[in-house]
Amino acid sequence: MSIADVIRRRHELTLERARRIQEHESWLAGNEEDLAQTRKDEASAAAGIDVPRLKRGLQVIGIYGRVTEVSAESASSAAPAESVRMRAVERAKLDIALGAQHLEAGYIGVKHDPELVDELCLGRYGETPVHGCIVFSIGLTPKARQRWRREMNLTPEEIEDALYVLVNLALLERTGRPK
Repeated sequence: MSIADVIRRRHELTLERARRIQEHESWLAGNEEDLAQTRKDEASAAAGIDVPRLKRGLQVIGIYGRVTEVSAESASSAAPAESVRMRAVERAKLDIALGAQHLEAGYIGVKHDPELVDELCLGRYGETPVHGCIVFSIGLTPKARQRWRREMNLTPEEIEDALYVLVNLALLERTGRPK
């Protein structure tokens, strides 16, 4: 084997090594995401959460913010924000149980205004309040809204799965929501 052949071979092996390292690093990154999701699923299962049902429910409803979070201003007020957020959850549960008439057109949320305490807000999708900002909201996913408009209802399974998410929302926030 000539010196030129040895150098070409070393170059080929170096390129092959670099390609395989890059493939492996890509695989490792994907594997880390999968492991993280599996840990969340395991924590949910250990907490008694039906993960497949939860995932189906999250295809029906979208949740922005955390029900267990309380703003500093509201924490010092007579009516803590958590109770306002829980009222929003209760209102969303009732709306879904009755067929999602409000959630078809808008969200149920909590508005925070630095001048006031957090307050319940019924808004339309795509609109924001004039004063303050939405810090927590529950609404139908775009896919669920499209289906609702086409068929004018949610299936009994969709209703049950969405309610399952809302009933377990505080627990889910502690264990992590699955993707």
